[in-house]
Amino acid sequence: MGFDYLVIDEAHRCKNVFESVKSDDEGNKRYNVTSAVSETGIKAFFHANYIQRTFGNNVMLLTATPFSNSPLEIYSMLSLVAYDGMKQNSIYNINAFFDTFILPTVEFTANYKDEIVEKEVIKSFTNRLILQKLIYNHILYKTGEEAGVKRPFKVNLPKLYDKSSDGKSVKLSPQKQVLTYIEPTAKQRNNQARIVSLAQSATKGKLNMGDLFRALAYSLDNALSPYLYAGNSDKPDDYKEFVEESPKILFACECCRTVKEYHEKLAKTLPADAPKALTEVSGQVLYMNRGKAYFKYIKEYLEKEVGYKKNVLYMNTRFDEVEIIDSSISDIKKENVKDAFLAGVVKIIIGTATIREGIDLQKRGTVIYNLYPDWNPTDIHQLEGRIWRQGNEFAFVRSVMPLVQDSMDVFVFQKLEEKTGRINDIWFKADRGNVLDVESLDPQEVKLALITDVGRITALYFDEERKEVERELGRANTNLSQVNRVKNSISEYLKYKETVKEWITKFDTINLKNSWAFDEFKVNEKLRALKGQPDEKEQIKKLKDQQKRLESLRSDIEKVQTNTAITDTEILECCKKIQKEEAYFEKYWCVAYFKEAMTNVYKIERTILKPKKLSIFDDMSGLESSLKKDVMDAEAKLSNYKGGQHGETSKRFLELYKEIEQKKETLAVKGKSAYERADDFAKLNYLLQYLREDYDPETSPFPQSGDTPTFHTTTKVIKPANTDTEKRIRIAKIKAQAKLKMLQLLNV
Repeated sequence: MGFDYLVIDEAHRCKNVFESVKSDDEGNKRYNVTSAVSETGIKAFFHANYIQRTFGNNVMLLTATPFSNSPLEIYSMLSLVAYDGMKQNSIYNINAFFDTFILPTVEFTANYKDEIVEKEVIKSFTNRLILQKLIYNHILYKTGEEAGVKRPFKVNLPKLYDKSSDGKSVKLSPQKQVLTYIEPTAKQRNNQARIVSLAQSATKGKLNMGDLFRALAYSLDNALSPYLYAGNSDKPDDYKEFVEESPKILFACECCRTVKEYHEKLAKTLPADAPKALTEVSGQVLYMNRGKAYFKYIKEYLEKEVGYKKNVLYMNTRFDEVEIIDSSISDIKKENVKDAFLAGVVKIIIGTATIREGIDLQKRGTVIYNLYPDWNPTDIHQLEGRIWRQGNEFAFVRSVMPLVQDSMDVFVFQKLEEKTGRINDIWFKADRGNVLDVESLDPQEVKLALITDVGRITALYFDEERKEVERELGRANTNLSQVNRVKNSISEYLKYKETVKEWITKFDTINLKNSWAFDEFKVNEKLRALKGQPDEKEQIKKLKDQQKRLESLRSDIEKVQTNTAITDTEILECCKKIQKEEAYFEKYWCVAYFKEAMTNVYKIERTILKPKKLSIFDDMSGLESSLKKDVMDAEAKLSNYKGGQHGETSKRFLELYKEIEQKKETLAVKGKSAYERADDFAKLNYLLQYLREDYDPETSPFPQSGDTPTFHTTTKVIKPANTDTEKRIRIAKIKAQAKLKMLQLLNV
C-alpha cells in the first residue's frame, strides 16, 4: 500500500464498524444491541487491520472521545489498535469479546400482544479489570487536568453541585443553585397535549413504534420552539414573535444580553491599558441541531433587541457580530467566521452539528448554550470542547443547558444517565474520578424538578413499580410450574452430552486413528504422487495444511476425552471440525439433540437456578419449596399496590407520594420564565472579569461575587488592595519569589 504507519485524527468518527453481534447457530439474535455503521469506520478498519497484520502496532488514533456507552463502539476502536492484544486474550472476534466482557441480564417485558416475553439486555460490563487493562494497554486516555492542559474552569448550568476541599461533589443549598428550568408557553403546552395523545394512541392495541418515536421527536422539537413541531400550522409573524414564543431561545438571547451589558459596564471601570479581553464583549455560542430555517430570526432578535452590530470590517471583509454556521455555508466562509470570532469581531455564533467538532472557538469564548441536547454524552463533551479548551483567555466558561418543564427533555436526561453509567464502568479506576463528571448529568433529580405535578410523578413511578411486581409474580409462577421440567431438562442434557462424547471417541477410534495424516508411509506416498504436477507446490501446501488440521483435530479430541473441565462450546467446536474435515454423519443427530438440550438447560440455569445460587449439578430437592416461597412473597408485595383505579388509596402509592413530595421540597425547584432564568444566569457574570492567567482552579477556591480579581495590564499588574496588611503580604511574597530565583541561579 506504500505506507507502514497509520495516524487517524478525530478518530471517534471511526467508532462505528460493527453493526451487531452475530446470531447463534439457531439464528437467535444475541445481546440485543445494534449500531449504525459508517463508511469511514469500515475503511479505517481495513486499513488498520492491514497495518497491524503486516507491521505490528503501527496505528495511532487521536481523539478526545474514543467511544461512548456502546460495547460495539469499544470493540470497534480496539479492533483498530489492539489486534495483537485481543489475540493474546483469545478474543478473535466480536462474539468472543461480548462473551468475555459483557454481562447480559434477562428482563421480562410485555410485547404488543401483552404477553410476558424474555428480552436479553446489557446492563453492565463483567471482567472489568481485564477489559480496563486491555483498553489502557492500547489507549492513553487522560483528562485535561491529568495531561497538564491549562483549561478554564467549566461551570455547568443547571448548577446544583460544587466541589468540596477533598474533591467530592456537594449539593448546593437552593439559595446557591443556578437553575435553567423554564416554563413552557401556552402554545407549547397545547402542542405537548397533542403529542401526548399521539403517544398514548401508539401504545393501544398493537404497539406502533413509528408513532411512538415520532411523538418523542415532536416533543423535543416543541421544547425548542413550538414552530418546529410538525403538527403546528402557525408561522411566526416576525422575529420577535418567534423568539418570545420559544422560551429556550428567548432565555439564551437574554443571557447574551446580560453578558454584553456586563462587559460594557466593566470596560468603563477599567484603566486604559487593561487587557483587551476585559474591555470587549466576549464570545458566545448557541447550538441547536434543529430549525436552522429560523436561525435568521434569532440573529435578527440579537441585533435589533439586544444591540449586536452588523457590517463590521475585519481583514478587508464585512462581518456581522452575530453569524450563522451550518452545513449550507462553504468551508472558506466557515473558516473566516471562526477567525473573526477568535479575533473578537464576531461575538455570537449560532450553529448546528457543523460546529460540534473540528472548529476551535476557545480564545474569547465564555458561554455555550446547548439548546437541543444530544442523546450521547460524548457529543455533549465534543460541543463543550469548542470553548472549553487550552488557549482560552478567560478563567471560566459556562456550559448552559436550558430545560423546558414537562417536556421530553426529561427523557433525554434519563437516557444520558444510563449511557454515562456504562462509560463510567469502563473508565473508572482506583484513585481516579469518573471521566464524565457527575455534576453535568443528574437526570433523576432533574426529572423530578421538571414535572411539577407530584401526583403525576407518583402515578408514573407507581405504575412502573406495580408492573414490575406483577412481572415478578408471573416469573415466580412460571418458574414453579417448571420444576419437573428442570429436572428432566438437566437429565436430558447430561445424557446427550455423554452421547456426543462417545460419538467423538468412536470417530477417533474408527476414522481418525487410521487416517493417512498419521501414517508417514502414506504421507510420503501422497507427496510422491504430486511430483511433476504443474501446480506441485500449491498441492503440497494444501496437503500439509490438511495434515496440520487433522493433527489439530486429534489434539482437540484428546482434550475432550481427558479434560473434565472442557466446556460445551469446545465440545461443539470439535464436532464442527469433525463434520467439516471428514463429512462424518453417522449418528450426527446426537449433536443437534445435545445443542437443543444445552440451550434449554442454560436458559433454566440462568433464569431459575442462578438466582437460587444453584447449578445443574446441585441437589434440587429444596428447589420446589424455595420457588413456592417466591410466589408467596410476590403476592404479598403485590397486595401493597391494590386500592383505587390507579392504586391511589394503596399503601405503596401513599408512601411514594410522600417520598416524592419530600424530594420536591428538598430540590425546591420549579420552572420560571425565560427572563427570570436569565437573571439567575446573570448572577455568575462576575466570573467574566477573571482571566486565565489570574486564576488556577486547582489551587484557588471558587470566587464569590464580592471577590476582587487580579488582572494584568499591558505594563504592570494591578490589584486593588483593601488594607495595608494585604500590601505587606503581597510585597513579602514578591521578595520571597525573588530570593528563590536567586538561589536557583546560584544552584544552591
